[in-house]
Amino acid sequence: MILEEPRQLELAFSEQCNLNCSYCYLNKKNKSVLSEERAHKAIDEFSRMYSGNRIISFSTGEPL
Repeated sequence: MILEEPRQLELAFSEQCNLNCSYCYLNKKNKSVLSEERAHKAIDEFSRMYSGNRIISFSTGEPL
């Protein structure tokens, strides 16, 4: 069996939220934010590591 290499990167830009969603599993508020510089570095490294089709998704936080 040959496994495909991972080709997806998920970036969580913010953990700022009001934790009021009925499905939320978190029990603490966190104000951390992913800097633009760090996001660029993650995308660059991901691009160097994997070729072909890649998926970059964004998640978490009230802004998203």
